[in-house]
Amino acid sequence: MSSFLWFVLVSCLSVAGVAWAQPFTVVHVTEQQTQGINRIQYVVQNGNNPLNRFGVERVVWAGSLAPVFTTPMILVPALSNSARLFTLGNAPGGVDFGRSMAANLARGGLDLFIYSPRETFLVPGQCANQADCAVAADWGLRAFLDDLAFIRGLVTDAHPHRRPIIGGYSLGGMVALAAVNEFPDAYAGVVLGDSTLWLTDPGLRAGYAIACQGLNDAIVAGQVLDDQLAPLAQLIVQLALTAPQDPSPLPLFPPGTTNRQAYLLFFSTPQPGPPASLFPVGTVLIAGSVVEDRFFFASENRLNSQVSSFNFYVANATVRDVMCSFAGDPTFVDNLASYTGPILAFELGLGFGELANDVIALTSSSDVKIRPHPNFGHADLLTTPIHGLLFELQILEWIYTDVLF
Repeated sequence: MSSFLWFVLVSCLSVAGVAWAQPFTVVHVTEQQTQGINRIQYVVQNGNNPLNRFGVERVVWAGSLAPVFTTPMILVPALSNSARLFTLGNAPGGVDFGRSMAANLARGGLDLFIYSPRETFLVPGQCANQADCAVAADWGLRAFLDDLAFIRGLVTDAHPHRRPIIGGYSLGGMVALAAVNEFPDAYAGVVLGDSTLWLTDPGLRAGYAIACQGLNDAIVAGQVLDDQLAPLAQLIVQLALTAPQDPSPLPLFPPGTTNRQAYLLFFSTPQPGPPASLFPVGTVLIAGSVVEDRFFFASENRLNSQVSSFNFYVANATVRDVMCSFAGDPTFVDNLASYTGPILAFELGLGFGELANDVIALTSSSDVKIRPHPNFGHADLLTTPIHGLLFELQILEWIYTDVLF
């Protein structure tokens, strides 16, 4: 039986012994305990602008000795996502937290500090006039790194003598690489979930250079947030669930395509590559087949609940910084040679796959573990119902055999 204990603290929160300082203000905290696991959610304002708010969810087993016997890890979600990416379970709607990635890792002895980016706290329509949200022009990778200062403070307060592991999936792994680039000695290890931040292929670089310039021009013109991608994905999922055999009303798909077929096509069609796509040519988000009417590895329950939890807005500055890095801008990778710690990389063959080796080669790590899944699409490891075996267990095994604190 789950038990819930909620505490709401607003403004001027005072926590004994905390390691952070201005410009961070904790404006809201919610706490609950579920199945022996504590979940503490912080909403934090960085600076004076109330739009510059981000979230941190701490997930750790409820034992009084947790600070002694748990290992700290900072987790960063994929693009369009918040901490919910890691706290959704396998049931419809992801309501079974006990089967989530976060719960599995917490039961394995990790003290998780999961980041939710600033877009998480924007509601649909809030930035219809993008001038009202002009501050989002600065929500690139630098904003992630600034917010991580607060999270490292939380870790220091809970674990004064231990460095955290940092990792994430897709964009989350890219942020982890940028964080290690900034402070290579601050982290005990890095986990990359189908992630890279550096590519050497000249054809890919040329395509990403066009995308980089296009996004930069859009930001300069005042288009600081994307409000199309996440709502589109959510609409496709909704139509497939409510009217699967009706013809799709979306012009993206050939006439006569049903909503069910559109759903499968949207996630399983290979990407055209940059500059038309965020992903390299041939990348598949979810491996599947319209003819066979199925995804090969993904749970539709998990996929649908994750898409339903997408943030409404995506900061163009975040995508721009990634595209520019792919195009050869060294800003967020120029110090990776100073990182000598262990790396765990999940390389998905239909995602970024072995392209991650380009960024790993920039480090000085002599302890790199690769977990390949050659037939998986980019998001299959997130959406498979056996993620506990293929993802969380692999992380725990690596931590307790390779990571030195």
